[in-house]
Amino acid sequence: MAAKSPTSSSPSSPSTSKFFDKNAGNVYSAILSLISFGIGTNALFTLLSYVLPPQLATAGHFQFLTNLSLLLSIIFWFFNIVNHIVKNNYLEQFKLITLWVATTLETIVFLVYWPLRLLAPGLIIAGEYIPLWVDLSIHFVPFFSLTVEYYCFSKPCTLSFSTLSTICYTLTTVYWVWLHSKMDETSSFPYPFLAVKTDVRVIIFFVIGSTALSCILLNKLIYSKIWKNEIESKLKSY
Repeated sequence: MAAKSPTSSSPSSPSTSKFFDKNAGNVYSAILSLISFGIGTNALFTLLSYVLPPQLATAGHFQFLTNLSLLLSIIFWFFNIVNHIVKNNYLEQFKLITLWVATTLETIVFLVYWPLRLLAPGLIIAGEYIPLWVDLSIHFVPFFSLTVEYYCFSKPCTLSFSTLSTICYTLTTVYWVWLHSKMDETSSFPYPFLAVKTDVRVIIFFVIGSTALSCILLNKLIYSKIWKNEIESKLKSY
């Protein structure tokens, strides 16, 4: 019987498929980022064209975590496309860290938005609904695209628990400071569920930061289970 080619693919070894190639130059990753970049930038410019109500106008469009997360996702998609072309090690590290953070933020947006959107819209939406295509473009496409990128095309997250904790709680604090610095006495919070007493709001932000940390740790765990054989084989080769 002829020996099986080492480049042949099998369900038990997905890393042998070009689709799952985690190095720069993967055309599938590039296409996904290109499509997502187009959808994301179009949605962002559409959002920026909307006139905000008076109670939100002072703080501007980037008071919304959704818009900030979308902007970070767009940055990742752009540099991921560029890296697939130029194949630069420094750019590779930058886009990986951006991916890990953006995936976590978009997961938070997805997990917070859709349950409230479906079950208690008054806690998440103040005013009129945005068009469905915009809604999906900012609240579903980034989460889906980055999740596929993370599990199918990305190298494993190598950041330690302490580093990830620092990143999550620092970003939560930065958003708190950013949000309060943009608002004045005429402003309302961008999300109605934040319109509570300060001590309760602190708890909400802490829960969001903790959820972000839990999400990125869970992603690392699931990733390690999916790609266990590949990770072990690479460790043995060092």
